[in-house]
Amino acid sequence: MIRMMLGAVATFLMVVHASGQQRPPYPPRTPFHAAVTLPQGMTGEFHYQDGKMRVDSNGPAGMTTAYINMLAGTAILVIDMQGMKMALDVDLHEIGLPDINSVGAEHIGPDTSLIGEACERWRFIDPKTQRPGVACMTADGIPLWAGGEGEGPAMQVTALQRGPQNAADLDPPPGLPTIKASGLGDLPIPGFGR
Repeated sequence: MIRMMLGAVATFLMVVHASGQQRPPYPPRTPFHAAVTLPQGMTGEFHYQDGKMRVDSNGPAGMTTAYINMLAGTAILVIDMQGMKMALDVDLHEIGLPDINSVGAEHIGPDTSLIGEACERWRFIDPKTQRPGVACMTADGIPLWAGGEGEGPAMQVTALQRGPQNAADLDPPPGLPTIKASGLGDLPIPGFGR
């Protein structure tokens, strides 16, 4: 479950952190809520505003919520496995996500997403594995799908609503006891061949 959730988070953040000679829109310029399909049959929802994102996902082992501060490179993962809750404090750079300016991106061209919204395809390189990935992003910076090059989408938006999000919902609950997670750097990222 942790691998699947980190895969979902990594899929999104690798896309929005891509930069280089050419720059896809980063960070997303519009607050949004999106329903998504994720690796290994998971479904989820993304809530984004002002550099903070909450990812709620449902998988075979239960419900996971990630509270992500994209600008700080940190996340709190709250995992609920059939009534047993655990909260992990994760340094996103430790799991292989680069600093914003260290991922190169190449503009490929226009496309249309599953929901019929126009997006621009970008090719980027995973700095940890050197494997290529592809993402399609709207002009206002929302990734509509992303995955390993030639592997199909690992993350795909199935519904999108732009607009303000409740800021309190983007932060972990106050007083939430967490465990500092370490040793996650070699976890595979589903959909990106690792």
